Amino acid sequence: GLGANVLDRARLAAEAALGAPPETMLRLLQLGDTPFRRMAQARLLSESAQLTRAGKISKLVDEQSKLLSKTKLSKSDTSKLNEIRKQIESIKSRDIGKEVSVAARLPSKSELAKIEEEAAQAVFQQDTPLSRAALSAANMFGLGTKFGPARLLGKTIIPYAKTPANVIDEMLDYSLPGYALVFKGIPAMKAGNAREAQLAIGKTLTSLTIGAVAKTLSDAGVIGGRAEETEKARDIQYKALPPRTINISALNRMAEGESTELQPGDRVINLEKLGIVGGMIATWDAASKATEGGDFISPEFVTALVPETLSFAMNQSFLKGTNSLLSAMLDGQGTTMDNWIANYFGTISAIPFPNTLSAVSRSMRESLPDKIQIKDIQGEGPERAINLFGEVLKRRLPGADEDVPRRIDVWGREIPQTPEGADPVAYNFLDVTKGRTATYDPITIEIYKLFKETEDGDVIPPKPQRNFTIDNVKYRLSPELYEEYSKVRGRANRMAAEELFKSKDFRSLKKDEKVIAIRNAYAQVGDDARIQFLQKNRRRIMRGEKQ
Repeated sequence: GLGANVLDRARLAAEAALGAPPETMLRLLQLGDTPFRRMAQARLLSESAQLTRAGKISKLVDEQSKLLSKTKLSKSDTSKLNEIRKQIESIKSRDIGKEVSVAARLPSKSELAKIEEEAAQAVFQQDTPLSRAALSAANMFGLGTKFGPARLLGKTIIPYAKTPANVIDEMLDYSLPGYALVFKGIPAMKAGNAREAQLAIGKTLTSLTIGAVAKTLSDAGVIGGRAEETEKARDIQYKALPPRTINISALNRMAEGESTELQPGDRVINLEKLGIVGGMIATWDAASKATEGGDFISPEFVTALVPETLSFAMNQSFLKGTNSLLSAMLDGQGTTMDNWIANYFGTISAIPFPNTLSAVSRSMRESLPDKIQIKDIQGEGPERAINLFGEVLKRRLPGADEDVPRRIDVWGREIPQTPEGADPVAYNFLDVTKGRTATYDPITIEIYKLFKETEDGDVIPPKPQRNFTIDNVKYRLSPELYEEYSKVRGRANRMAAEELFKSKDFRSLKKDEKVIAIRNAYAQVGDDARIQFLQKNRRRIMRGEKQ
């Protein structure tokens, strides 16, 4: 009827509007894979052609040797020997370059079938036990249905299964010494697959070589460790040597026998953007620090490598949504689940509004917008979901976040969107390594060094809570008020730290005494900042939701 026709047209219109961006991106992804797959096929076909050529010559030489080993040759043997020599000369006289080129350009179906699985490895599309397990888990998450809401929910949370599983498998081959040999090399030897066995041995030797280099770099202090657990510790860490980065300038100084200490203007790049080698360096560094510089390939060191490797792999962009959900489920804390919900809505918004728009937005703004706080979203049920989606879009669409409160650091300053010293356009669109120039703030560096030496979080400036207590009643600060309070408290923290580090008496204190002095200074200025903020904003604070 007419109603069904209208609904059908509405559905087609929605598919056209919402489906165009993801359809385009998925086709571009496949197009991006094609050159790498074709290069792998050409390499493997060329290799196969050379091996076939060498195999023919080797077989003829063996036959020739058998004939020559006879004490007396008959006429038929002599004739056969001459024929073998002619065949060998004929094969050797062919242009090997042309022969290999023809084999790569015009392969037979049987040749393509032989190298297809290994060509798929170039784009992480090979069929492995781990990838099959991942596909099964993804289907279970979608409740095993091919259509409907459950399938949609499952695919938006776990959009990819085979590729991430194969990436993790490849990382384990290189990051864990002996993994490739034990789980792939030995079974291949038993099955008589010489090629797979040789590849496993090669991966093991490569793993040990790169691992030794990573351990050396870790001991030299040119690698930024894993991200700190608390937000305020991460704030300071990013202002010193950001997590999972390598200091290229310090690496060059190390080659010249000079100091590897962080210096103003040092160039650092993100290891998470450097593929398998970057992953190895980051995970071996984290394992080394977790075991306090333990011996190379000791049982404790190898044991620490397993969770670090999995953590690094799960932090890749195509697995962050799944990883954050698992973290929220295991953590059980409301804030962790809130972060996942906000990230999930961000993932959904990428369907009609591609990430390119988000990159444009990042390149246009000067400072980071504050994180979405689920508690501050107004409304109930569907209305709240719509409002949350609106907050996500404000942070994704260019120019839409001008009225959004900014994210404030521990010193009361707005956190820049693009790192200092980096070009906004180049950083957000072109720089795959996400490199940056290290800024050198002596106070921040000293605070972070003292934190790493004492492992006492009290040396890091505290960030204010989002709840404010007046007369034993807690009020929820609005995002705008929290931004203002963070600036007041952060500036007070900065003044206290500067005064302390100027003092000769403070510099002469022992480490544990410095911690106490810093903690007391933060507490004192914190009380003053609270009183100042309360006097100015008492009425506005009390209009907030009671907790």
